[in-house]
Amino acid sequence: MQMRICVTVLLAASIVFGFFLIAYARKWKALPGAQYFIFLTVAIMLVNATYIGELNSGTMEAALFWYGADHLFLPFHPYLWLMMCLDYTRVTRHKRLIRNLLLVFPAFYYFVFFTNDTFHLYIRKYYFVSNGYFPVLVSDKGPGFLVILAAITVIGAACITLYVRGYLRAAKLYRGSYLLLIIASVLPWGSTYFNITNSTFLRIDYYSFLMIITALIYLFGLFRYHLFSTVPIETETVYRLSDDGIALVSSDGTVTDVNGTFLRQYPDMKQLTDESTLRSFIACHEEFRGLSPENPEIRFRSAGNDSRYYSAKLTGISSGNGIHVGDILQIKDITLFVEYQNQLKQLAKTANERAETNELSFLQAQISPHFINNTLSAICSLISRDDETAKDLVVGLSEYLISCYRIGNSSPMDTLSHELEAVDTYMKIVTARFGGRIGYTAQVAAPMDTELPRLVLQPLVENAVRHGVQPKKDGGTVCLRAQTEGCFVRFEIIDDGVGIEPARIPSLLSGSDDRQGIGMINIHKRLLKYYGEGLSVTGGIGTSVTFRVPLRKAAREDLQ
Repeated sequence: MQMRICVTVLLAASIVFGFFLIAYARKWKALPGAQYFIFLTVAIMLVNATYIGELNSGTMEAALFWYGADHLFLPFHPYLWLMMCLDYTRVTRHKRLIRNLLLVFPAFYYFVFFTNDTFHLYIRKYYFVSNGYFPVLVSDKGPGFLVILAAITVIGAACITLYVRGYLRAAKLYRGSYLLLIIASVLPWGSTYFNITNSTFLRIDYYSFLMIITALIYLFGLFRYHLFSTVPIETETVYRLSDDGIALVSSDGTVTDVNGTFLRQYPDMKQLTDESTLRSFIACHEEFRGLSPENPEIRFRSAGNDSRYYSAKLTGISSGNGIHVGDILQIKDITLFVEYQNQLKQLAKTANERAETNELSFLQAQISPHFINNTLSAICSLISRDDETAKDLVVGLSEYLISCYRIGNSSPMDTLSHELEAVDTYMKIVTARFGGRIGYTAQVAAPMDTELPRLVLQPLVENAVRHGVQPKKDGGTVCLRAQTEGCFVRFEIIDDGVGIEPARIPSLLSGSDDRQGIGMINIHKRLLKYYGEGLSVTGGIGTSVTFRVPLRKAAREDLQ
């Protein structure tokens, strides 16, 4: 009695394990093999449930009833097992044909079993005898049983062959899953051979009991290796044929496998041992210094004449329950990306230079045509009464236009001496036109080779003349100052003209002032771009505009 209870409890335990397996597999039902695994688990649970009824029967009639119920589900075990194998190993060629042909097996099984009373092909004779502890149903097997056993053997061999092929092709990190599948496949099918002679211990069918062990193996495999979280054939194909170098690193830091691309770059990793760790690999290859889980991505350039650019990325692998199980080291050739990036930088530099040239051209185009027209008118009026002054105006206007339109010089920078020449030429014309109404002084105490952006001083002086002293009834004076302050040259353009309202200054420097002077916002932006500092404007009685430019290195050394 106690032996029967023990056997019943073991079979019931297999059913309980089946519920756990189904609940877990449902989470991964969209992945290869999961659906067939669920169906197979249900079929196993039903077979084990009916076998509990058979082992607890008190009569031969009751035992035969449960034996018949058992064989309603048993024929689908090999079918579902092979379909799960094909799905998991991603055998897609002729899959529908194979699936349809496999249905011949349960159809033949049903025919042989349920016509047994007529043809006696499956079982020749049944016996209901005691095994020393409780009565069991035993039988003499017929030729149909041997044919079915042979078919099961072929199906089992096919599954094991596919799993062995997957094991040989898989990276070491994935081989544990295939090994478990092979073991789980051999155990239940091997047990069917012991049923031929009814000579097993207790004279019972150990197929159902071995399914308990199979369930435990699958349970361990699902949680430890996550059988349905990988797609072996595709994963291996991508891994092996990838143009990127890929190394698989276990959780303890050992390099377990590398693909062909990785070996072509680092042939010293061909023979992997327990000493082949990620740390030792990085230590032997200087370009990987600094790569770590804390700094998982670096870029480097290979040595040699055909030097190329690479990126190395270390990606952690976690299991479904968040446990770190390893890392992937991926080495990618990014030479084309870097070349494109360099080309874009060159294009950006060229575009920037062209933009600066366009800015200068725009500023040149802003030179007042009214000023030129008024100057020409003044020349015409002076020709008849003061031809010498008229000649000076013509020469001055010519020099002024040449200084303003030096478009042959593509550099955005100019020297202080050239900028002062432009200012002096401009002021000669102004004083010739307006006489003593407008005065000009220059106080320069800075190196004449100081570089500053082109067309900065003259437009600012012109602004002071046009918007400061010219509108004033009695005129006024414009003063240009340039003096060194530490490592800088400070420029100041001061006029004693009509002044500017302090409230206008922010809008004047932001470009939103409709009455802003010639090139003021342009000059302000260029100074910000080159030096990080723009114009500083002070209004009130007259106007003061100041800015700074750094001294050249040689000039700084001379001052020191």
